[in-house]
Amino acid sequence: MSRGPTMKRKILVLDDSYRGKRRHITAQLRGMNVEATKADAFHLLGHRGDDGTTFSFMHRYSPVEEWERHLGRGDVAAVMVVPNWRRGVSQRHELRALFARASERQDRRPIVLVDAVDQSSSPFLDCLPHVDMMLKSQVFRDRSQYLRECPGGYPFAAWCSENLELDLGEWEFGSTASSDHLDRIRVGWNMGVSRFYSGLQRLTRACSKPWRDRKYDLSRRFPVPDPSTAPVWDYYRAYRRFCGLTVAEQGRSLSMTGTARLRRLAYLRELTESRITFSPYGWGEICFRDFEAVACGSVLLKPDMTHLDTKPDIYEPGVTYVPVRWDLQDFAAKAEWILNNPASAEAIAREASRRIERRAVQAVVSGVISDTVGEIAAPAAPLIHGP
Repeated sequence: MSRGPTMKRKILVLDDSYRGKRRHITAQLRGMNVEATKADAFHLLGHRGDDGTTFSFMHRYSPVEEWERHLGRGDVAAVMVVPNWRRGVSQRHELRALFARASERQDRRPIVLVDAVDQSSSPFLDCLPHVDMMLKSQVFRDRSQYLRECPGGYPFAAWCSENLELDLGEWEFGSTASSDHLDRIRVGWNMGVSRFYSGLQRLTRACSKPWRDRKYDLSRRFPVPDPSTAPVWDYYRAYRRFCGLTVAEQGRSLSMTGTARLRRLAYLRELTESRITFSPYGWGEICFRDFEAVACGSVLLKPDMTHLDTKPDIYEPGVTYVPVRWDLQDFAAKAEWILNNPASAEAIAREASRRIERRAVQAVVSGVISDTVGEIAAPAAPLIHGP
């Protein structure tokens, strides 16, 4: 007597974000490659999700035409495509044409575009009509933001242009979507899923000083660019300079770190000696420093993140971080509140740290795979059990 058929799902991941697992691990340890850090989510699951879904990987940087034959493979339930951010700059039209051709095939598998770029904006929105879903690391809570055009294609860059007297010129890193396709944009996972952060958290939890006994009130270890020496002057450097000068002025009464670059190990050690870590926006709103600070038990002080939805969510105001205005007008008051309320500060640091524990981030990734990819993935052929 045979039991009923069971369905086994296999997801093909065409990962263009880094060249192989060894380089990907090195990138995480050095804290440099955003896309490689986010791609660690698949390896976190050990090539198998909680629901039995398995993952097959192809790591390469190749012409998009080489992907075409894989989009119609009958032995997989869905194909997840993780393009390198450069595809959105130089090969956006080729990528869109590839998905358009694939969407017309009768035998094609469901396609999930995984957007791992830094910004909450996306250069890949014109691909939405031709894919079944887009997983994005950080998504506007108000999805209608993806319908709007703004200078530079990125709302934060537009804010910098308006408030810091910055001319964006011809620079643009974004696109717009149609209202018919907004429901295809789903929240994926951010760089907090990296095994590096959960490992760092376990280490520092075991050996770092208690929060109240730390040497520095504030870590401000980020470069403060000078427009006279910068190769280009863009929104990223303009905002970093604005933040550096503002923090130096408003934080005079605080014991602060320097801003010059340190070696990686010295920098992480310094974070374990810092009660507060200020982490301004970078190329995107979410930065490596956010998770490094949380892993090291420091309270994260950061420009307001309530406009975004992301996972793991270490951006719950007053619960996992302390927000400040983008123009930093309340910076001194927020830093003073943290230092004057050590019990609340320690609770914030603990809860943020809990959300990047290995078990917590595994649940995040498994949930995304089950709730989103599982929604569209077609099962492969039934496996019939024998008597």
